[in-house]
Amino acid sequence: MDKHSWYHGKITRIGAEQLLSSGINGSFLVRESETNPGQFSISLRHEGTVYHYRINCDENLRLFITDTAKFKTLGELIHHHSVAASGLICALQYPVNKRQTNIGSGHPSSLFSLSPTQPDEWEVDREQIVMKKKLGMGQYGDVYEALWLPFNRTVAVKSLKEDQMALPDFLAEAAILKELHHENLVELLGVCTREAPYFIICDFMSRGNLLDFLRQSEKEDLPCEKLLHMSTQVAAGMAYLETRNFIHRDLAARNCLINDDFVVKVADFGLARFMTDDTYTAHAGAKFPIKWTAPEGLAYNTFSTKSDVWAFGVLLWEIFSYGMAPYPGVELGSVIGLLEKNFRLERPTDCPDSVHRLMLQCWQWSPSDRPRFHNLHKSLYSLLQSEKGETTPIAENTNLIFSPERAEELNSSSSFCPSLQTTSSLQATNQQLAFVAASVAKKREAKQREMSGICLSDQAQAKISDPLGIISPRIPSTSIPSSSAASHAHHLLRDRTVSMGCRASQQRQARSSSPEPPPPPPRPDRRKRPSMGHN
Repeated sequence: MDKHSWYHGKITRIGAEQLLSSGINGSFLVRESETNPGQFSISLRHEGTVYHYRINCDENLRLFITDTAKFKTLGELIHHHSVAASGLICALQYPVNKRQTNIGSGHPSSLFSLSPTQPDEWEVDREQIVMKKKLGMGQYGDVYEALWLPFNRTVAVKSLKEDQMALPDFLAEAAILKELHHENLVELLGVCTREAPYFIICDFMSRGNLLDFLRQSEKEDLPCEKLLHMSTQVAAGMAYLETRNFIHRDLAARNCLINDDFVVKVADFGLARFMTDDTYTAHAGAKFPIKWTAPEGLAYNTFSTKSDVWAFGVLLWEIFSYGMAPYPGVELGSVIGLLEKNFRLERPTDCPDSVHRLMLQCWQWSPSDRPRFHNLHKSLYSLLQSEKGETTPIAENTNLIFSPERAEELNSSSSFCPSLQTTSSLQATNQQLAFVAASVAKKREAKQREMSGICLSDQAQAKISDPLGIISPRIPSTSIPSSSAASHAHHLLRDRTVSMGCRASQQRQARSSSPEPPPPPPRPDRRKRPSMGHN
């Protein structure tokens, strides 16, 4: 028995739970039973909980956990349950090796214990990883599809080039991933940190990042039900982060992954932080994705879960516009000025009004007026069930629908916003807000982009393939020449038509008959605005 790495002999139930306390889903070990000497038990970790299973023995000395699968040897039983759960909470995937035991050492691993000189139980022998092909280039280095030999499993490997300046951030991302376990968050499988180049080993998602998937798919292949399903999954992952007091700070379609089963996972935790207070203040000079960042982040470098809610609203817009770039033709430096005037992205073509109302709630100026991810998930799930023809009423969710009464209520609590647009006024006006360019030439260029139906993000222009969603926010903003816009539109968007502008929150009054307007409300101090990153 001692030859098996997963066999730990006479350790207690509590000792097994300690060994598995910082493991990943599917981590397991086999030990002697405390209550039945001479028999064995399996301790298995799944979603932060350790489950214990007794291995029984029948009159023919065959071993089993369930009556449907019996074996002559313990090794055969373990092999069977590593292929299929067969009555367990999940399959046995990652044995906790005896050489990794640190119980009683006085130095248990913790959230930020990961370092290149102090490898922990997540450490993987790099000889077990065989690189197959390069998938793309991320913020810290290259991303590869690889094979994890002991488990014959395809994984994604994020590498760090020999850049010691980025090492702390790289290791901090790995440390955060160690603490997060949810089916809609990319899962950390292991690390290689003993020597450069350093690796983070994660799930491999076969369809790549969500942004590319949306742009490359035919519109008829992604009906509203599938779009709602993807949105609901992202909301579920973010609701989990909300409960754990983590903020993402870079939530966007490019940073979500999707596989063949249409499972969507939030990825790229390079900017993620754990909040000890209600808000987190970034250091001066920090760079963020401007068009996804909430006003308080742009103005004050202040972030919270409600800042992620704002970004989620933009992500919803990306999903229901099939991967269009938000605020087309708007320079990065002009975004916050438009937001102060309560300009918001208008409803994409064929997007349900109910979904657009959720977007508008996510884009409330005051963070306290934005919904929680918990409620957003319930709303989207309810809409998904309705789309499927099923009825799953959620009583506490009713005030998430953006009614005129709710708009009036929120208006009274917003300090900097002009009056909000209600459902009826949204439907009554067909006028798009024209983003006035500084010159006739700029107007013409913006019109050409709008007519072609495309305004691509920097990542799409560079055609970066990044399945882990770690595209650098430091890529400068560029634009596609109008002569090539049509070909880009045909290749990436397949002649898709979406509504590209954004709509003013209230209809303009006739200036000739209007009294002198009052002075504008105070605006945030922009002197400490973060550097402009990608759009």
